Amino acid sequence: MCCLVCIVNKGTKVSRGTKHTLEGVVRRENGYLVLDTGGGGKWRLEGIWRPNKYLGKAVVIEGVRDGFDLLYVKRIRRNQPLPEK
Repeated sequence: MCCLVCIVNKGTKVSRGTKHTLEGVVRRENGYLVLDTGGGGKWRLEGIWRPNKYLGKAVVIEGVRDGFDLLYVKRIRRNQPLPEK
């Protein structure tokens, strides 16, 4: 999964207000809630109700870009691993 920094570095601009569905782990860094998408991709998060429920957990987030690295969360759910066959 790519992050905003990757997209900007490739020369493609991502506008404010664009919808995103992202996977990653919720962490707290420098006073912010952050979605770590792996590989260096990080989004600051706003709009999460009861954030401690998701800290350190793998999640899927649907949200709207509200700044360079800021995502307003519309929906969040735990990312369940696929069952083994």
